[in-house]
Amino acid sequence: MVSIRWKLVIMYIALVFIVMIASGTFMAASIYTNEKQKAEDDLKGVARMVEDQILSNYPNIADFLAETQDEQFTHAMTEDWSIINSSMRTVYNSLVSDMIRLPQFKTTVFAMALSGAAETGVGRSYPNADGVIKRWAEFAKPLKNADGTVDYVLYIRKDAGYIFDNMTQIVRTITLAVLMALISTLVIGILFANTLTSPIAVLTRKAKEFAEGKLDQVVSVNAKDEIGQLTESFNNMAKDLTRTLSDMESEKNKLEIVLYNMTDGVVAYDASGKVVHANHICAELLDLSDIESVPLTEVLTHLGIENAESVELSNLRDATLSIGERYIHATFNAYNNKDNVPDGVIIVLQDITKHMKLDNMRKEFVANVSHEIRTPLTTIKSYTETLIDGALDEHTLATNFLQTINTEADRMTRIVKDLLELSQLDNNKMELHFQPVNLVELVRTNAERHAVTAARLHRTVNFTTETEDMPVEIDPERINQVLNNIVSNSLKYSGENAVVNILLEEAGHYYRVYVKDNGMGIPKEDLRRIFERFYRVDKARSRQLGGTGLGLSIAKEIMEAHGGKISASSELGRGTTMILRFPKDASIQLED
Repeated sequence: MVSIRWKLVIMYIALVFIVMIASGTFMAASIYTNEKQKAEDDLKGVARMVEDQILSNYPNIADFLAETQDEQFTHAMTEDWSIINSSMRTVYNSLVSDMIRLPQFKTTVFAMALSGAAETGVGRSYPNADGVIKRWAEFAKPLKNADGTVDYVLYIRKDAGYIFDNMTQIVRTITLAVLMALISTLVIGILFANTLTSPIAVLTRKAKEFAEGKLDQVVSVNAKDEIGQLTESFNNMAKDLTRTLSDMESEKNKLEIVLYNMTDGVVAYDASGKVVHANHICAELLDLSDIESVPLTEVLTHLGIENAESVELSNLRDATLSIGERYIHATFNAYNNKDNVPDGVIIVLQDITKHMKLDNMRKEFVANVSHEIRTPLTTIKSYTETLIDGALDEHTLATNFLQTINTEADRMTRIVKDLLELSQLDNNKMELHFQPVNLVELVRTNAERHAVTAARLHRTVNFTTETEDMPVEIDPERINQVLNNIVSNSLKYSGENAVVNILLEEAGHYYRVYVKDNGMGIPKEDLRRIFERFYRVDKARSRQLGGTGLGLSIAKEIMEAHGGKISASSELGRGTTMILRFPKDASIQLED
């Protein structure tokens, strides 16, 4: 590719070359014409002088030729002129005495003179009397007799070599001038082209650097001409582009941060089915390792869309599906190009597992509440109808029935009370009266109280602590409620001669309370659900022992309201350990 610099130089040289050649040709032609005209004028002047002298003294040429020995006339004319007859024989020559036949007279000039018209010619070459070839300027004119006939021709010649020598020298001079002009033009053209192309080359290089992202470089402005204005505009463009790209990068970073931190998965596909953008949560929600390389059809198939390869993007409808243990809700939004033709689709994935579980828990909770209340109501209803139907007359039977009705009413009261407590905890309406308490004394007192009850049931409660001082800020009544629930459960679900060990220890930023029994234990699949409302591992036995299925749920809510945690570990057939953790500082949030 020829650069613009050499294009300018070549055009400049071509222009100068054409001008110099045209000027030189014109000058050479003019000089040649002037020299030729001057030579012709000289020959014609000689012809007029010879003719005037001959015609003024001799009426006929023959008379002149008869007196050619006239020294006065002969020496008076020193020009090389001759008189030639119609047979092309020189009958008189001003410089050569011997009359020789000269074949060079067979020319157009001589022929025209014989026909009666004067003619000139410049440049014909032939030898002179000494045999030296020269270039001549010739003039031939008819010499008419008194009767008007032309028997002789006046032929005058002049050495014209100097004309052509001068022309050769002029051509050489012009050629040298052209060469010097071209060399000068080349140098000046390069300098001139550099003044134009150097800034353009700099702009071109900077443009490539800008295209590579190097926008922090400024092109120096060294002139105030059009190129300088272009350079200044280029710098302004670079600044605007830098600012625009910075704004775009900032917006892109904001968008990426938003998408990255979204709990919803977002993946965008173009019309060809290739991924345009996807945040990291998509792969996790779809259970796909490399979402960036997964085509649209595969994702649609994974989402349970039928005919994924032929479905129209605008016809995609929202879908909810189960992937592993998760429930995913997929929303499809097709976007169009400038021609209003679908150009891709954005898929938003929402993890609705918690919502589904909460919904299931709500349904299960309603069913459990209905069941828990319906059971005592059914008992009360049936016993009441029996009494009305005549059982009142049988005192012993009526007393048993009324005791059962009272027990079931107390059970319903406990259920309603526990439900009200859970509602208050859920809505943060339960008032907690925090005060400084020594956790060791609180747990010891609770253990001693349960030890008395355990002794009646042929069971044992042991208390152990690593230190006697564990200051905490809690609501002692509510924590006693939690301890009562846990210790009483340990005693209920343990056989005779069972042992319940209560241990306190200090660990880092919190205190731990262990309540460990050697009872029946909890199956592994049920262990993670024991804190759910109305959940019972052994439903029949739990109801038989008077449990509502809400105790551990309430305990969990109370512990979390205190910034603590409750957890459990168990081994089926070997017992269960409940663990309570209390933060030393109320501002510390304990992790699970």
